Amino acid sequence: MESLDNQIVVSIQCLTYNHAPYIRQCLDGFVMQKTNFRFEAIVHDDASTDETAAIIQEYAEKYPDIIKPIFEKENQYSKGIPGYITNLVSSKCKGKYIAICEGDDYWTDPYKLQKQVDYLETHPECGLVHTRHEKYIERTGEFKPGWAEETDFEKNLIRNRICTLTTCFRKNLWESYNKEDFHKYYWPMGDAPLWLYIMSLSESKLLDDVTGVYRERLESASHSAKLEKNLSFLKGGYEMKKFFIKKYNKESFQKSNALYMVKELKRLSYLYDKNIDFALTPFFIENRLWNLRLYLSSLSIKSKLVRHMLKLLKS
Repeated sequence: MESLDNQIVVSIQCLTYNHAPYIRQCLDGFVMQKTNFRFEAIVHDDASTDETAAIIQEYAEKYPDIIKPIFEKENQYSKGIPGYITNLVSSKCKGKYIAICEGDDYWTDPYKLQKQVDYLETHPECGLVHTRHEKYIERTGEFKPGWAEETDFEKNLIRNRICTLTTCFRKNLWESYNKEDFHKYYWPMGDAPLWLYIMSLSESKLLDDVTGVYRERLESASHSAKLEKNLSFLKGGYEMKKFFIKKYNKESFQKSNALYMVKELKRLSYLYDKNIDFALTPFFIENRLWNLRLYLSSLSIKSKLVRHMLKLLKS
C-alpha cells in the first residue's frame, strides 16, 4: 500500500441536532482514532437549540486539524430542501474515503478507520467496508448485539444489514450516488438506498470487529413511540426497495419485499394493539402472496378480536 501520510484520506461526516447529551462521546470517538494517515471530521450542526454547537466549537479549538465544524444559523432540515445538507457537507470533504457517524452514536475502536482503509487500499473491487456493532437501548439501558451481517445487493434488497456508523466507503461512489439525485424521492432513510447503490457497483466487506455503538433513542428518525411515525418509516422503506428492485431488474425479489412488509405490519399491529389501515387483500393479490395461512394471520392488522385470539393461541 502506498504511503498516505501527506493527504487527508478519510473524511468523517457527522450530522448533529440537539445532541448535547451525546456529542462529546461521538467526537471523542473521532479524535481517538490511531492511523498512519490524516483524517478530518466535517461536523454539521443544524442550528441546535441546546449546547451542541458550543461543545463542537470547544472540540474544534482543541483539535483544529481534525474537527471542521459547519454551524447553521437557521434549521435547514425543516426547510425541506432535498439534499441540501448532504451536498453542503460533501463539498467540504477532502478524503479519498467517507465514514459516517451521527452525533448521537459513537465509535469504540481506536483502529476502526485504519482497519477499513487497509482493506479498501488492498481490495479495489470493494466499495464499502462495515463492521459489527452494539446497540444501546435508551429505554432500558441495555447493550445488545447489533444487526450487521455479511451482505450484498440482493440481501440488502430485503433487509438492511449495514449499520451506518460502522461504514467506510469510496468517495467516488458517494459522488456518483449524489449525481443520481435520489434525495428527490423523500425516502425517510438516507443510508439504506446509498448502500444499495454502492453494492450495485462494487463488493462490500464485513470486518468481524465491534467498532461502535448505535444509540436506539426513544424518539429518532427510525425509532418512535408513535405508531404513525413507525408506519411511515416502514412504508417508505418498502417503496425505496421496490424502486431499486425495478431499477435493477430484480423483480423476483418483490415477493420477499412484500413478505417483509406484511411481517413488520403484523409486528406493529401486535405491539400497539391497533387496527392498521392497510389494503390487505389488494396487496396480497398484487404481490401474488398465495398463502392462506399468512393471509388469515395477517387479519390481526385489521381485527382486535383476531389479534387477541392469536395471542391466546400462542400463550
